[in-house]
Amino acid sequence: QALSTIGAIFRELGEHFATESKVMIAKMDATANDIPSYVSVPRFPTIYMFPAKDKTKALQLRSYPTLDRLKGFVYAALQVNLLPFS
Repeated sequence: QALSTIGAIFRELGEHFATESKVMIAKMDATANDIPSYVSVPRFPTIYMFPAKDKTKALQLRSYPTLDRLKGFVYAALQVNLLPFS
């Protein structure tokens, strides 16, 4: 139930940023894919932003992912010129 709710939140987030060329919202299943050693997945869901130019500078969202928190997370990155992310 919780993961399906988070899926819906991410769909809304994707729609919200659909016209923002500097933002890409993507999903990756850490249980089905190899993840880089610098990425830690302590729990599910674990949410990161990866800068397009230096993926080793990943930023982790450390609070529960509500739509408003995720929007704020992306907008904060836009404000300090950390984007584009991919």
